[in-house]
Amino acid sequence: MKCLIPSFLLFCIHVCFTCAKCDDCDNVVLFTPKDNNFNYSFIGIEANKFSFEVEATNDIHIGLFSTPSTDPPWYEFVIGGWGNAKSVIRKDKVLYPYLMDNDVVTSLTPGIVQTKIPNKMWVRFNKHTISAGFQGEDALISFRDVKPIPKITYVGFHVGFGSNGKWKINIPRVRDERR
Repeated sequence: MKCLIPSFLLFCIHVCFTCAKCDDCDNVVLFTPKDNNFNYSFIGIEANKFSFEVEATNDIHIGLFSTPSTDPPWYEFVIGGWGNAKSVIRKDKVLYPYLMDNDVVTSLTPGIVQTKIPNKMWVRFNKHTISAGFQGEDALISFRDVKPIPKITYVGFHVGFGSNGKWKINIPRVRDERR
């Protein structure tokens, strides 16, 4: 498993990132500040599921990628966006030269992000379906794609719109083919 630390992170100017072991990154601690301009912090993944805790007030963003880049194709979960009022799944969001969101699923979720305690969540994916939810619960949001992106090999994390994010990420070492 690869830990990708962009060069602008070397002195924790934008994001603080540590791995238990950089060769197998089972447990990752990450800080994503509110002013990071939606830059994802990428982590290589071999498994098809992972869990995490995040302390944030709104706009939890989780990306699923074939490469460590926000160039399409990719998926994005936004949990508690729009002032902690709704959650979406996006496919192939385009950041530049103009923002095009490409929401494929939208769900009204007022107050979904807990602001005083860590939000314990999971993400699962297989060839056609991606889903996310809170630990111990069924999927909060899910999408079945008839034209899926190539194999997901990276995940990315950031927060937005005035929220800092403190993440604890647990990524299993192997893919569970039953999902």
